[in-house]
Amino acid sequence: MKQQTSIPQLEGALESHLAAIVEGSHDAIITKTLDGRIMSWNPSAERLFGYAAGEAVGRPITMIIPEDRLHEEVDIIRRLKLGERIEHFETVRRRKDGSLVDLSLTISPVKDAAGNIVAASKIARDISLRKQVEEQQRVLLAEMRHRVGNSFAIASGLISVCAREVDTAQELAAVMKDRLLALSSAQSLAVSDPLVPMRSGVSLSELVGIVVKPFRANPLALQGADVTLSG
Repeated sequence: MKQQTSIPQLEGALESHLAAIVEGSHDAIITKTLDGRIMSWNPSAERLFGYAAGEAVGRPITMIIPEDRLHEEVDIIRRLKLGERIEHFETVRRRKDGSLVDLSLTISPVKDAAGNIVAASKIARDISLRKQVEEQQRVLLAEMRHRVGNSFAIASGLISVCAREVDTAQELAAVMKDRLLALSSAQSLAVSDPLVPMRSGVSLSELVGIVVKPFRANPLALQGADVTLSG
């Protein structure tokens, strides 16, 4: 006759399974009382915040909350007591060494067998790398806007200068084309993009000659020692 598994055995197996999930999670999983005392602290929390479990359990959760974020904890406790599950939101917490880390937090109420809310479970995910990428993208886009703006300003200035030197639209188009191509050639020689390194051996006289060639009917005579430009 097949032996049936008892309810206590099933509950014990389930608890062991859940404990294994918490221990093996890549996210920091922390439980705390409703007055903010830490009850559990998994290995990922140790790695993320720098505190061993023995250092964290029993201490107030505010030890990892920067002073300017303490208001978040007040609101979290209020909402937990109402039985709300707080979907992930982005915030900042403090490590043991004092450094700050960007996190995505999800917080859920923990209930006892009678359905009373007795604690809270926090899942914290490190989003520092994503934030760094976003900041790099922001800086890159700002630089692109600046460079594009400069290009339009140069084109506008060339149009104003060239318009005073010609009589027809065809002449204006031809002169503008020559001068823009000269600037493009100079850019290809002295580009500052690290992915497209500057050609070695570019001289200052070569660069100046390319830029001013479309503006002069006669070749430009340069005097003085020439220099080779670096990247």
